[in-house]
Amino acid sequence: MQTPYTITLLAVQSKPIGAQAGTLNYFSAGAFHSLWVNSNGQVAAWGDNSHGQLGNGTTDMSPVSVFPLMTNYPLAVSAGGGHSLALTGSQNVLAWGGNESGQLGIANNLDSLTPIQIPGIQDAVAIAAGYNFSLVLKNDGTVWSFGDNDKWQLGDGSTENQNVPVQVKGLSGIVAIAAGGQHALALKADHTIWAWGNNNRGQLGDGTTTGHLVPVQVAQLNNVTEIAAGWEHSLALTSDGSVFSWGNNDHGQLGNGQTTGYTPFPQPAKGMQGAWQITAGYNQSFAGIKNATYGWGDNSFKQINDSPAQFIATPTVLNIYAMKISAGVGHTLVSGVYKDVIHAYGWGYNEFGQVGNGLTSHVFEPTSLMHEPYFYRLAGQTKLDTAVAISEEGWNFGALSAVIVNENAYADALPGSVLAAAFNAPILLTEVNTLPSSTNNELKRLNPKTIYILGGTGVVSSKVEQQLRDKYENVIRIGGYDQYETAAEIAGYLSENNLVSPGKAVIAYGENFPDALSVSPLAANQHIPILLTRTHNLPIYTQNALNDLQVKETTIVGGSAVIGPEVEEQLPGVRRFYGDTKYDTAIEVARGMNANIATVFVATGENFSDALAGSVLAARTNSPILLVNQDLSFSTNDLLLTNQRKIGGVMALGGQAVVSDSVLSIMYEILARFR
Repeated sequence: MQTPYTITLLAVQSKPIGAQAGTLNYFSAGAFHSLWVNSNGQVAAWGDNSHGQLGNGTTDMSPVSVFPLMTNYPLAVSAGGGHSLALTGSQNVLAWGGNESGQLGIANNLDSLTPIQIPGIQDAVAIAAGYNFSLVLKNDGTVWSFGDNDKWQLGDGSTENQNVPVQVKGLSGIVAIAAGGQHALALKADHTIWAWGNNNRGQLGDGTTTGHLVPVQVAQLNNVTEIAAGWEHSLALTSDGSVFSWGNNDHGQLGNGQTTGYTPFPQPAKGMQGAWQITAGYNQSFAGIKNATYGWGDNSFKQINDSPAQFIATPTVLNIYAMKISAGVGHTLVSGVYKDVIHAYGWGYNEFGQVGNGLTSHVFEPTSLMHEPYFYRLAGQTKLDTAVAISEEGWNFGALSAVIVNENAYADALPGSVLAAAFNAPILLTEVNTLPSSTNNELKRLNPKTIYILGGTGVVSSKVEQQLRDKYENVIRIGGYDQYETAAEIAGYLSENNLVSPGKAVIAYGENFPDALSVSPLAANQHIPILLTRTHNLPIYTQNALNDLQVKETTIVGGSAVIGPEVEEQLPGVRRFYGDTKYDTAIEVARGMNANIATVFVATGENFSDALAGSVLAARTNSPILLVNQDLSFSTNDLLLTNQRKIGGVMALGGQAVVSDSVLSIMYEILARFR
């Protein structure tokens, strides 16, 4: 499971034990106010406070951060029309602000200027604040609602407002929720979407404009991994990275090139392939694709970008890269990179100070908000459990593919990171003759259609393979006589499926793991196959692979002590990244391969398994893996110091026994200095 730090920002993304919901929101843009969980586990709030939605005991507007009067440490926040919700680490829900429709769920209709725990809600794993209603997802997969029900947005089969939580009818196995203006969405574990509430512009996606008192299935969509709801439009992200939209389009919020009409069926947003996150604002939409962020819809207050267009009908790249984004009526909040500096940013409509820059004038470009670097740990009791924790974090709604490798066979496993990234597949570990229960259970949760086994029967036995074939429809083994042939076979398979960058290859030492480990996420992100070599002899399998791939540019990882000059002479178009130690080599690889250091991953240099499983996660954003022991190397320290304002977060792979709290504390002190 994930382990949060008291010093960290993204600790608020940690899921409670047993949580089924997806990644939780540590900041949220409401209609005219904003919420953010700071590094000390406190909620900061700013903007409109006419109903007490800032939670500080007053109704005074504040363009600067104030702190709701709460004692519970939150995991997530959600800002609605004029009310606020927070999910605590004990899986309770706090509410404050406007309550005229019962949207606080506290058995009365009186506004609350401070947070109050909602009675009867335990085991909550996700929250969503709509305009005047609220949703809570429980650990058992049921959804509960309260507040305004004028347009059936509570989904309980009635039209009566409720000031206490009621169960949404007919829903089970729910893993994510989204609340719009007057409609709601729920994502089931089978990757289907269910919707209820107002449907005047087709925002329920069932092909009609008839509202529904209870959930109905959104038409034509399967393999959905994420959902988002705006005022009268909805978004979905599918497992292949496509973005679908439906509902109102009078501001271009569907991204179909038009600014009129509506559609009651899901349709693909233009040019949105390979997306990994989506967000819906009031009348605007956002999506993250690889290293870019796109926006479309209402741009009246430049809440998308500085374009003179009032409406942007086609997805347009932003001048900021968002690691996380939230949108309100007319303002946008981002944790991301702008002009090479990572920070919290806000821009757009700012009459109430909701942008958070201390002013009340509108902001037409990203403006920095002060925040500290976040630290986040993914760990389990064993290396097998750590791989599962990483899988749960990165593939919380399942995966179409999964990769199985031997827990000790680094040489077979490391080249497989490129394959895993290509198929967006988590890497899980196995023993030679036994499929561990933790891995087996995670595969059940992921429910993949294809499983790749890497290595021959000497590292993953025929017995384990048969266990998998008995349960899954497509099991593919990619392996060879030794690690050199296995790496070549992986490269060949990727090439056959057009999943490699033409003419490129990475060459790493095949008798030890650190060098290949440090390059694996970057090679995976850039679709460069990893081939292995001996120190003084280039194996025939590697030679043949270089010829078959028609390689013209070769990246050697490691110095001449591990890959000698006689090997280098046989390679085309060589560049070499190396340092005096494996820790230094990891830094040189990060610099030489243009890693995106907005987030850096940290793993032990003494074992490969934790970092291997995390490499696919790091590959998504071209993030480096830095190797540490019980201290920081000089080169690692230098990288942190010279990029202090660019590094926004650190992801530790493995428990304290492999990546100690003391090392992370040193990193925190370096990165937090002068912020």
